Amino acid sequence: MSVIYLLLGKLVDILLLRRGPQDLPASSSLLAILILCNLIVGILLFSSQQEGNPESLQSVVDMGLTLIMYTAVLHLRGVRERVVQTLTAFTGTGLLLTLVLFPISLLLASEGDSLFLSAGRLMFMALLIWSLAVDGHIFRHSLNTSMLVGTSCAVVIFIARVYILESIWPG
Repeated sequence: MSVIYLLLGKLVDILLLRRGPQDLPASSSLLAILILCNLIVGILLFSSQQEGNPESLQSVVDMGLTLIMYTAVLHLRGVRERVVQTLTAFTGTGLLLTLVLFPISLLLASEGDSLFLSAGRLMFMALLIWSLAVDGHIFRHSLNTSMLVGTSCAVVIFIARVYILESIWPG
């Protein structure tokens, strides 16, 4: 159990921009577990919002796109040896941020009360911005570059993912 707390502490430190992916173990097994947990939590989040829509499939496709794009950036930069730790950082922090998104999604689903809806939208935007900052921080360490370049990579990948998902599932 202490290993889980140690990992959780490191992921929280990455979320707070105090550590980088190099502080995580280079474990393919851990990465696979985090990917699976991300998929389960993403599917649960989407299925709790609406039934009968392809959001669960979108979650799987989005995870695949994310892993492919992040790996491609690392390969283009010539730091292939950092792929597992970097993807572990992305999936681990993404999982924690998705768990924070659960209560926010309940506010976004509220009907009739504009105060809750407005608060939910504001919190969602803050979480999105923080998520991009965290991804930029991870890229900064993985690519040995500045926070500006790391965050730019994160934003470009986010926009590309949204574009691709909207092309597949319009609306």
